[in-house]
Amino acid sequence: MAETFSNTPGFGTLLPFGRFFNNVIATAYQWSPLAAPQHLYKFTRNLVKQEPNVTDRDAFARMLVGSTALGLSMEFDNERREKNLDVYEVDVGGGTIVDAKNTYPFSLWLAAGRVLNTMRNGEQVSEDLQREIGTQLAVGQLARDTQFANDINNMLDVLTNVDIDKRAAAIDGLYKVTGNFAAGFTRPLDVLNKAVGFMTGTDTAKDVRQAEGINTFSQTATKYVDNIIETFIDAVDGISGNTLTNLGIAGEETFTGEELSVATRQGEVYDVNPFARMFGLTIKPSKTATETVYSMADMAPWKASERTNIPAYDKIFNGMLAPMLELYTQDLLDNPRFQDATIKQKRGMLKKRLSEVKARVRESMERGSAGYEGSVLNKATSLTRRFSKETRREAMKMLRQDYGITGQLEDLSFKELELFMRYAQFIKDAEDEVGKL
Repeated sequence: MAETFSNTPGFGTLLPFGRFFNNVIATAYQWSPLAAPQHLYKFTRNLVKQEPNVTDRDAFARMLVGSTALGLSMEFDNERREKNLDVYEVDVGGGTIVDAKNTYPFSLWLAAGRVLNTMRNGEQVSEDLQREIGTQLAVGQLARDTQFANDINNMLDVLTNVDIDKRAAAIDGLYKVTGNFAAGFTRPLDVLNKAVGFMTGTDTAKDVRQAEGINTFSQTATKYVDNIIETFIDAVDGISGNTLTNLGIAGEETFTGEELSVATRQGEVYDVNPFARMFGLTIKPSKTATETVYSMADMAPWKASERTNIPAYDKIFNGMLAPMLELYTQDLLDNPRFQDATIKQKRGMLKKRLSEVKARVRESMERGSAGYEGSVLNKATSLTRRFSKETRREAMKMLRQDYGITGQLEDLSFKELELFMRYAQFIKDAEDEVGKL
């Protein structure tokens, strides 16, 4: 059924690589203890009937080899746990840590060892760890492919909505989807692109969420050739003395975009060794205290970053959060209670610290430590949390009708945000009164 669905024109975009999905699941089953009852039955039946079957014998051998490999994966995972390494992190010597997430089936072997050890220790397998093992079994990929259909439905819902301001977000979503599709044609150039970025110092991670309009498509579609294009633009600028923008062509900012800011590491986020990508390996930079603590708690590091509906706010927030969180997590690393705690307890202690640090950052932004832009974005974000989507939509309609104010909430000034808050509060109070009746 999966392969038929995958091979159907149109529907194949929702579930591509159906045969690959089936093969991964079947192989994982055949080489695991899950296949033991079936193989033992066939093997015993053939012995009783004295009808040796080479195929069944080979299948039984695969199951034994795979089961033994899982035992070895648990031993190897224990060694990595002692070094506070993450699910896919492997110490290859000399202080070099490799991220082997994209080296199937080795990556599946690593994830399985971490899951089995967690179960053997009587601890609960976290959602993040469940997601990782599911991704390696292609279940995670299936979920993401199916999510594509939900994205299309959401865009259709917004496009047919009378809220004009929301249509811009829908168009950006459409640009992103088509950009990802277009980027697939340039995927073979990714290694060369990273090598160029490494030499020119331009291979930093981009925050595509902050792009708007056609730039959303440009930055998404060129993610495998962006460094090459930037080099070409610089060369043309040097020869002609004019920018491509003056010639009526999109300038370099179309492809560069805003640099990504994360909560687990200060400064630029980049690939320290793009040449290793040729072999599916990611060489990781020295781990921060935050990354180490997240590994010890079996939590995904990306969850530390703030992620709201206002990307510009997230960038400023994460930039302020990273250095403060580093201090707090280093304190956890030095705490014997944290070191000796169970994974569940470590997770609870880390979440508590993260909540405390984020509260401090919000207070700091409210006091104006992030400048005027940060204060405005912080106000807009707090209003987003305070009022429901429907209330915000009605308040923006009233602002447009009474004052001609248009745009997204994060585009408003302090004065306009105060007006918005009054309208939104009025609408909320009216809804509460109706609810009491």
